[in-house]
Amino acid sequence: MPTFTYRDGRFFRDDEPFYFIGVEYQYYRDKRSNWAARLDQLKAGHCNSVCFYIPWRHHIRHDPATGAITYDFDGTTLDSRDLRTFLRLCEERGLMMLAKPGPFVHSELNIGGLPDVASPTFNPGIEPVRLHDGRPLMWEYDNTAMPSPNDAAFDALATAWLREVAAVLAPH
Repeated sequence: MPTFTYRDGRFFRDDEPFYFIGVEYQYYRDKRSNWAARLDQLKAGHCNSVCFYIPWRHHIRHDPATGAITYDFDGTTLDSRDLRTFLRLCEERGLMMLAKPGPFVHSELNIGGLPDVASPTFNPGIEPVRLHDGRPLMWEYDNTAMPSPNDAAFDALATAWLREVAAVLAPH
């Protein structure tokens, strides 16, 4: 694995001057069948780094009847959920990756990418963030209450999410 350092106002990769040339590519907004070609185009454009969100909301599979939570990182239920293939494609092209798993990612997603089960609007067991006057803070896009990061139930859900996605990211 290369060694990166920063000194005298510049980055070095294995003691050679290096510039991160990064792009945002939100894999989950595209079909899996397009990923390889898009990454090839980015590489041809001299990009060496791909930044992307990993929306909790996109990968969670929640059964409201049983409360069971699972995650799809293989594209079993929707091809754009195949995070493992996306990571492999980036790696095969020698692209460095900056993965941003949140839990809150914004990215113009409902509740900032948080799943419904993590919102007080849908899960009354989670305390909302409160405004100065005691009202819950609402996500303007869909008028959904935002969870308090200090709430134990939210913290447990978010911790479980981060552990799951970290296991997928770890090999890369």
